[in-house]
Amino acid sequence: KISSIIDILNDFNFDVLYFADSLGNLDINQTKKVARKFKKSKKPIGIHAHNNKGLAMVNSVIAVENGISWVDSTVTGMGRGPGNVKTEYSVIEFKYIKNDYEKLSHLLDVINKFFEPLKKEYMWGDNTYYYISANKSVHPTYVQEIIDNKNYNTNERIAFINQFKKNDGIKYKQEIIQQ
Repeated sequence: KISSIIDILNDFNFDVLYFADSLGNLDINQTKKVARKFKKSKKPIGIHAHNNKGLAMVNSVIAVENGISWVDSTVTGMGRGPGNVKTEYSVIEFKYIKNDYEKLSHLLDVINKFFEPLKKEYMWGDNTYYYISANKSVHPTYVQEIIDNKNYNTNERIAFINQFKKNDGIKYKQEIIQQ
């Protein structure tokens, strides 16, 4: 399917073609396979990885090693749920700063002053519920909903994730939450 879609997309005018690991459940081998299939594109390829299983950075490195040239990142990994690849890790891993850690210290100062307080306030970042949902291919918005509801205990949250899996939880549907 990927190859067929890329053949069609090659006829369109765009700057970069991305693939996204929206559920944060791709493993290294899957990322490698997808990256290789995307190399058929006539345009540069990017990856947008979510960190549900803690693999966003590793998968991005694997993607680059397999021909991907764009990697999305956010400061402290800020993003829905467990977030994305951390910019501060990317600049080190991809050697954008060429071991000039003085430049990195400026970014870290901004993180410490502005982003860490926001991270605590809005509680983004990884947790075990996102990991479980990634293993079960359950959309992370369901996890956000059950975490936000303080009436649920741990067992109930895990049971909900299992139930979402049974109800085609790969796509978020508000009516499933209401049920």
